[in-house]
Amino acid sequence: MSKKLIPSLCPYCAVGCGLYLVVDKGKATGIEYMTEHPTSEGALCPKGNAILEILNHEERLKYPMKKVGEGFVRISWDEALDMIAQGMTRNIRKHGARSLGFLASSRCNNEENYLMEKMARLLGSPHVDNCARLCHSPTVVGLGAVFGTGAMTNNLIDLENSRCIFAIGTNFTEAHPIVTRWVHKAKDNGAVVIVADPRITSTSWMADIHLRIKPGTDIDLLRGMMKVIVEAGLADWEFIGSRTVGVDELLQSLKDYTLEEAAEKTGVPAGDIVRAAKAYVISPASALLYSMGITQHVCGTDNVKSLSLIHI
Repeated sequence: MSKKLIPSLCPYCAVGCGLYLVVDKGKATGIEYMTEHPTSEGALCPKGNAILEILNHEERLKYPMKKVGEGFVRISWDEALDMIAQGMTRNIRKHGARSLGFLASSRCNNEENYLMEKMARLLGSPHVDNCARLCHSPTVVGLGAVFGTGAMTNNLIDLENSRCIFAIGTNFTEAHPIVTRWVHKAKDNGAVVIVADPRITSTSWMADIHLRIKPGTDIDLLRGMMKVIVEAGLADWEFIGSRTVGVDELLQSLKDYTLEEAAEKTGVPAGDIVRAAKAYVISPASALLYSMGITQHVCGTDNVKSLSLIHI
């Protein structure tokens, strides 16, 4: 039997849903759902279900191409690899290893990215980066400054156990539909869902509290929520004192900031800001979800830092 099931991951976003490719005579001819995958549990969003359109698209590159004149001609893998190796060797001899730069891809798996980094180090180049730092460079810097690492602190499965979920700068029902499954599971268990978004979206439909902030006022909203938490005496000062630094500076920055000012700047009623802040901080297991609606601003890094601070 020539058909095989090859386990794979959907490359469209960072959720990492699992699937099986049906491969017949070296060509992907179909997909089957990976019900045992811990995140997707056999589900795929429309993008994942359409993955064969990309794999088998007539314009997809399937072999190395070399530019000759105004066009490209097909060459063998051996010729392509030799060209790359010779080009890097010439460059190192002429300019040194530090002149080489390597850009890895979030569409590759961990092992492939590790090999890219390994090759760069073996050649003596310190310049290795990843395309994730383009769209989420504020995340890398912001989370790194507050938490010590620029990565999410929990896996998606933990959402099911959350008692309050605060989503800001994300319309995950459209952008990351599989995440929605875990948010719905949390809601079925009684979790409160807070969504901060200027728009009415399919994500805001499931919100218990929808904060329709004015575009660009994310930090004003978060400062208002911090003000509520501090003045209501709901902050965990023992945890903050033993695990963080700079709290005095934070409190000083909030000293003259009022809830009324937050409401005026964001366009969100003061009562809703209070409800959201108290629901989030009182919950024994709160989760924070954000995406590029937070990072893609001139103040994207400060947005991420503010989110991290309210999460503490």
